[in-house]
Amino acid sequence: MKNMGLSQLVVVNPKRYPDPQADWRAAGALDILDGATVVDTVETAIADCHWVVGTSTRLRKIPWPVTDAKGIARQVVEQANEAQIAILFGREDSGLTNEELRRCHYHLQIPAAPEYSSLNLAMAVQVVCYELFQASQSEPVVTAWDRRMATSAELDAMLVHLEETLLDGGFLLAENPGQTMTRVRRMFSRMQLDETEVQIMRGIIKHFSRVDNSGRYAVTAMLDIALHCEQGPVSVQDIAGRQDISSSYLEQIVGRLKRLGLLTSHRGPGGGYQLGAAMLVQGNFGNPASRSHVYGWRAEEAVEAARAEIALALNADPREIVWTSGATESDNLALKGVAFNASRKHIVTSAVEHKAVLDTCADLHAQGFEVTYLQPDAHGRVEVAQVAEALREDTLIVSIMHVNNELGTICDIQGMGALCRSRGVLFHVDAAQSFGKLAIDVQAMCIDMLSISAHKLYGPKGIGVLYVRREPPIKLHPLIHGGGHEMGMRSGTLPTHQIIGLAEASRLMQADMVKEQARLSSLRERLLTHLRQIPDTFIHSHPEFNLPSIVNVGFAGIDGETLLLALDDLALSTGSACNSTSVEPSFVLSAIGVPRDIAQASLRISFGRFSQAEVLEGEDAIATNRRLMGATNPSEAAPGTIRADFAESIDANSVHGSDAPESAAREIAFFFSDDEIHPRNLMINLYGLDRSALEALFVEQGQQAFRGRQLMKWVYHQGRTDFAAMTDLSLSMRQWLAENTCFELPRVESFQVSKDGTCKWLLDVGNGNLVETVLIPEKNRNTLCVSSQVGCMLDCSFCSTGKQGFSGNLPAAFVVGQMVLANQVLAEKNQRVSNIVLMGMGEPLLNFDAAVSATNIFMDDLAFGLSKRRVTLSTAGVVPAIYELAKVSDVSLAVSLHAPIDELRDQLVPINRKYPIKELLDACRHYVDQLGEKRKLVIEYTLMRGVNDQHEHAVALAELLKDVRCKINLIPFNPFPASGYQKPYQRDIYNFQTYLMKQGYATMLRTTRGDDIDAACGQLVGQVKDRTKRQSRYLARVKADGNNFVAQTT
Repeated sequence: MKNMGLSQLVVVNPKRYPDPQADWRAAGALDILDGATVVDTVETAIADCHWVVGTSTRLRKIPWPVTDAKGIARQVVEQANEAQIAILFGREDSGLTNEELRRCHYHLQIPAAPEYSSLNLAMAVQVVCYELFQASQSEPVVTAWDRRMATSAELDAMLVHLEETLLDGGFLLAENPGQTMTRVRRMFSRMQLDETEVQIMRGIIKHFSRVDNSGRYAVTAMLDIALHCEQGPVSVQDIAGRQDISSSYLEQIVGRLKRLGLLTSHRGPGGGYQLGAAMLVQGNFGNPASRSHVYGWRAEEAVEAARAEIALALNADPREIVWTSGATESDNLALKGVAFNASRKHIVTSAVEHKAVLDTCADLHAQGFEVTYLQPDAHGRVEVAQVAEALREDTLIVSIMHVNNELGTICDIQGMGALCRSRGVLFHVDAAQSFGKLAIDVQAMCIDMLSISAHKLYGPKGIGVLYVRREPPIKLHPLIHGGGHEMGMRSGTLPTHQIIGLAEASRLMQADMVKEQARLSSLRERLLTHLRQIPDTFIHSHPEFNLPSIVNVGFAGIDGETLLLALDDLALSTGSACNSTSVEPSFVLSAIGVPRDIAQASLRISFGRFSQAEVLEGEDAIATNRRLMGATNPSEAAPGTIRADFAESIDANSVHGSDAPESAAREIAFFFSDDEIHPRNLMINLYGLDRSALEALFVEQGQQAFRGRQLMKWVYHQGRTDFAAMTDLSLSMRQWLAENTCFELPRVESFQVSKDGTCKWLLDVGNGNLVETVLIPEKNRNTLCVSSQVGCMLDCSFCSTGKQGFSGNLPAAFVVGQMVLANQVLAEKNQRVSNIVLMGMGEPLLNFDAAVSATNIFMDDLAFGLSKRRVTLSTAGVVPAIYELAKVSDVSLAVSLHAPIDELRDQLVPINRKYPIKELLDACRHYVDQLGEKRKLVIEYTLMRGVNDQHEHAVALAELLKDVRCKINLIPFNPFPASGYQKPYQRDIYNFQTYLMKQGYATMLRTTRGDDIDAACGQLVGQVKDRTKRQSRYLARVKADGNNFVAQTT
């Protein structure tokens, strides 16, 4: 076999010839002297997963997956004289001629083997390696792949061929190549590997992966479960023992995999985890409608088996099951499908149906149909007698949900069905909430059409069912055309994997239904026992006819969204997820007569398969109970309640330390967002209305919108607030304005001027509250720092404002009023405010609407006309509000960062515990990107001696902000009584700034102004009628600690 040449055999062994630049011939890559040498070389290549690729028919018959490398190597040698064999990963600079390169095969050629029970190991290896290569793009290709000796072009070519191979073999490659681990686990999901193969795969991951440890452990856990799933569920302890991984760490890993839908769990003796097989790649990914090849046949078989499973659960004929994208589409198809084919024009439904039914009925009403909405009782139940009374000769269809999605109330579907059948009226049931939880027999219940969603029973999202009675037939007009699928009722290629997932979820739910509902009933009773102990609690769900998994409860004296924020470690809601964007109370609760204040303070609590009694019986449940009790009695809130915790919680996480409970920083966001400090005058304060609001005001009074713009010119350009002078407005309109509106400013309690010219106003905003405003005059500009709240709820440890507690939000009129007052003072010098920052007392993004309205007025050419670059909004990091701000405004954004790492910022700015630095900076990048121009974020960084002013902090800050378009403002700390912090040394300030500038950051040092009148940054205190009682506790602590109180820092 010596001198056999490239035409017969080429094998490259990277372990023996690691230098990709060396000439293959010179390096001895072709030193094939005898059969033994060839066998050894090929065996090593195969064992190392440097695959030998062949083109001959005989070579394609080699059995896969590889279990006997030596045996295959011998087969390769035996066939060498009949085949051209080349290693996939050769290099163009190898010294081979073009003819030789042409004859080498750079594409992976592995036989598609649908007859095998598992994916081809070699195929999976190449997928894994390529995906992990995709994850290592930060590293040069040659460095990342020198062991495989492949160029990026070769890898791309390999992937193209690999995709074709996978698709031809009936396998699906994930759509998004960037989601590395998702693609890897999909290829692993159905592999049945032996121990040797697992070791090979783990070795590949170890050598070529750039994912973190948890990613590798996740893949290892999936492989272990795949290997042992035939014996039943696999426990975490078993996996940990076999793979030498900490069981506690592994619990976290499998928990994430379960939440991703990759694993399913089984409770009880012998319980553990199994692959979510119905949700993952199985090979049945042909088009079920393609009946010309085996892959379509297999997909069709899987779909029809799933159809039979759903039909069995409903006591229906499989031909009566129509696949849809979910219950929303099913509801639309049922109602519109019959309506467009019928002469009758009357529809009966209830006022508490899902929006999928109500909005569809509203659309049909607009097209000429008449809709009767039945009013339910106080618990949301519609009675059969009501339906009977509503039926008419021209009634086409009745649509009633089996279980109300917000209340859990069960309707008498069987009685309604029998009534409709006797009157010749079609009966549609929305069973999204009841399927899999209550027994449903469409024959016995006389149901003509029924809607189901898979995700309501732990199935995949995006798949559902419409049951359509077959005898006598119901003719539906399709909503989607193009192919005539699903008996002509719903065109479109069927998602095989989702359908299988729905059927499997149905099977599991039906098997455990009776036992599971009994368990959930017990949980519900325990919850109700706790809830009934809370004063002023209202149970909206039906006391008798109720699904045990849903409880709807209302509380007096507190807002429901506040409760959600306070209890965000529990999965609760204030209504249907479909209506969660609405700020109005639940329409379902309104329909059953719940007062608005109680409806807004109501929660929907749901139980499921994985809810355990310990949640209700443990210490957390008791603490939650007590917190709710305090929340519903705000005037008597005891320590540990929501309102008391709100004040204590931030202290508990500041650097001062506290005996208060663990942080309730999560209760910050919008806790008092509706708690405005209301003006003394109850008339409309026009200072608070921006252009659009003024135009709307005039339109409401029958005037043209431009009259609102005329009013703005009078007020802000002419400085006139007497309506009699506004002669271009009609007399009647001027009279209406005089009777119903006003121009009210905050009252000036005191006015101080610092030795450096800084001015400070103390302003009375009512209810015993005072806020402070600061004007900083400079040579070429006048900057005004305005307040947006009375006090602050964030309690940053280095800011005196937060120590005053919190009373409420300022209305937009009083935010704008601070600007008006400052301009009145500057007018004496023929000057005006040139820059404005919402950086005074309070967090402006927690007073979102007022802050946006005020900034709109500041930038409006008809008002103050400031450039958007001269209006800055400063936030401590209310991440959701930053995203909302990007939709409605383009003001400059400043972020109070103050620390480069989460551990330190958690102490200095406690809201960081809810929105950590990464989330904050992601939101900031989004904001500046939305501006669509070269504008920068402003990073505010207060330097405190020995806390955050050292060189390592500067290095960490520079690294953190390396991909953020920003400039940095350094602010030396301005001390206030018993703050516990000190101003940094001048040398540390200089070194900090110098380092950042050397790293390319525009870094400014803010000069301290107005500190002799306590007007410097962080010194504003005002006078706060503190609802949180934080101020009294803070002062008591300071008194107890004495003048030597020092913050505990890390």
